[in-house]
Amino acid sequence: MTPAAAWATLAATAFALGSIPSGVLVARRAGADPRRAGSRSTGATNVLRVVGATAAAATLALDFGKGAVAAWLAARWPGLDPAAPLFGTLAAACGHAWSPWLRGQGGKGIATSAGGLAIADPAALAISTALFAAGVGVSRRVSVGSLIAAAGLPAVLAALGRPRRDLALAILLAVLVVFWHRSNLRRLLRGQEPVVGARGREDR
Repeated sequence: MTPAAAWATLAATAFALGSIPSGVLVARRAGADPRRAGSRSTGATNVLRVVGATAAAATLALDFGKGAVAAWLAARWPGLDPAAPLFGTLAAACGHAWSPWLRGQGGKGIATSAGGLAIADPAALAISTALFAAGVGVSRRVSVGSLIAAAGLPAVLAALGRPRRDLALAILLAVLVVFWHRSNLRRLLRGQEPVVGARGREDR
C-alpha cells in the first residue's frame, strides 16, 4: 500500500468510527431524540438536557471511546509517521460531526477529540482538560469550556514542543470545533446559551 493510500484508508476508517451516532442510540432507549430538542446536537451535553445524567454519561463514554479507538488504530497503522494518531483523531471528530448515518448531522466533536488526544498526546489532553474545566467553571457553560480548550490546543502543542505537522492538524481541528459551535456562539452573543444542567430548552 502506498503512503497516500494508507493515509486515505486511515481517514476513512477513523471517520467511520466517529460517525457511529452514540447519542442518538443511547437516547433512543429512553424514547428521545437529541436532534429534536435542546441544541439539536447528538453530544453528551444535549443528551443531558433532553434525557438525563445516566444517558449523558454513557454518550460521553462512547464518544470518547470512538476517538480513542481511532487514534489507537492510527498509532499502529503500517507505513505512517507519528502524526497519524492526531490525524485519526481529526478524522473521527469529523465523522462524529458529519455522520452519514444522520444525514450529515452530529455533535460538536469535543468528547471524540478528547478520546483521540488521550492516545495521541496525553499531556496535551491534561492541559486542555484544565482549560475546559476553567472555562466551564467561570461561565457555567460547556460550550465556553469547549471553545477555550479547542482554541488553546495549538498553543498547548507548541508549548510542549510538538512537530509542525501536529500543530497544523491542531489548528485545523480548532477551526472545525469553532465552526461546529457556531450556533452556540450566536446564542452566547445573544445571552441565550443555557447553563450546565439546563433541560428542554428549544435552542435553534
